[in-house]
Amino acid sequence: MKTNILLILFSCFGLLANAQNIDKLISQTEKLLSQHENISYLSEGIPTKDFDFTEEELKDEEGNTIFEDGLIDPHFAKEIIQKRILTNVNKIAYHKDFPKKGKGLFISSPDNKVFNFVMDENTGGTYRSRISVMYYKVDGKILFQESGIEQNTQNIFNIDGYAYIDSIQSDTCVKYIFQGSVIGCGTCLGEYIKLMHFSSGVPTIDFEYSLSTRIGSIKQFDYNSKDKTITIEYEEDDLNGEYDYENECGDYHFKKYKFNGATFELIEKRWVKCNKSSEKE
Repeated sequence: MKTNILLILFSCFGLLANAQNIDKLISQTEKLLSQHENISYLSEGIPTKDFDFTEEELKDEEGNTIFEDGLIDPHFAKEIIQKRILTNVNKIAYHKDFPKKGKGLFISSPDNKVFNFVMDENTGGTYRSRISVMYYKVDGKILFQESGIEQNTQNIFNIDGYAYIDSIQSDTCVKYIFQGSVIGCGTCLGEYIKLMHFSSGVPTIDFEYSLSTRIGSIKQFDYNSKDKTITIEYEEDDLNGEYDYENECGDYHFKKYKFNGATFELIEKRWVKCNKSSEKE
């Protein structure tokens, strides 16, 4: 479903976006996001009168209606709203008044060049997947855009988006730090962080680290902008190592990386076995 939604062809948006009032686009998008968030999969059907769906939107690819007796399946309602949201978000990103207006809909870098639109996909499942679109805009022009498409190995950015973007000055250019997390199941958590830079609008990965764990296993997974370090501290579990069910523990790991002007290098590493014996590397 994510694949179908995010394979929207964004063509000629620069001219179309600027022709529209950005304040109206922002207001429409905020309303759509609220509607999307409130869709419940426990409902057998949602009254179509609760929305302003067009006749075209209420038909499938073969021209058949996707509602019955004035009710539409929550899944279909969600897909229509998602398409509207993504269309509006793209128009906002390309608009000449962005990011002066509309920035609040995005996670953005301190220099207002990198923008990530992220929303809960609202699938109703335990995997809290997100819809994510990344933009790199310089001097009013979008130089790079990527949508999080499921099972696309060519994606550079995480398909579930980010909660935090920061910038850091390297020896040669400004680089960006992206950090995020996602709930993968009822007890699963994925944490991820990347350091990247853009050259002529093309992103390059300089450092990345990701970790899948059971919720509660991670003690620390953070970037400290003051001393430019990344600290990762966790206990092994069945998702990332071996868990000793008899002793109810997993090996303890601590890693610290420091920015060296180009990338993050490992400066400290500790490992403690769950039987309480320790080994320092």
